[in-house]
Amino acid sequence: TARRDLFRLPEATWPMAALRAQFDWSFVYPREKGIKLGKSSTDFIRARWLQAHFKPAKFVTILRDPYASCASTRRRYPKITIEEIARQWKVANDIFLEDLPYLEKNLILYYEDLCSRLDEQLQRLSDFLGLEPGLTRSMLPAVMPTEKNVYDTYLPIQNLNEENRA
Repeated sequence: TARRDLFRLPEATWPMAALRAQFDWSFVYPREKGIKLGKSSTDFIRARWLQAHFKPAKFVTILRDPYASCASTRRRYPKITIEEIARQWKVANDIFLEDLPYLEKNLILYYEDLCSRLDEQLQRLSDFLGLEPGLTRSMLPAVMPTEKNVYDTYLPIQNLNEENRA
């Protein structure tokens, strides 16, 4: 969010960047039609641009307690101050709230609900994406691998907000 000029793209701009993204993604994704999943924090603030250039676009937004989210980010990136992380969180979420009315297909999931009511949230996600068969708990790994896991182990799905807030 500190470089909005690079990442906050108006819908009508940079059509060549969309072609370049398609080219780059062709090395990662199979050529068959189907769902292509991208997870990038920069996409959070350029969803309207993505929607304009990648049809049909659907967005799944996972929101989490801001204090826990910032603390989790701080552990992964200890050289960044908590104030900088909190500022980035706020700016990104303000942009998202500004863009939300313009997103044609967006599903908001909450981290806390995923942890406490996983089956219900998997059903919501399946319905939103039109998946047949729908996602089930048995399709998920028993433990969730994560990057730079502060616990240095794989963990089952669980709400770590209290620990993060502490």
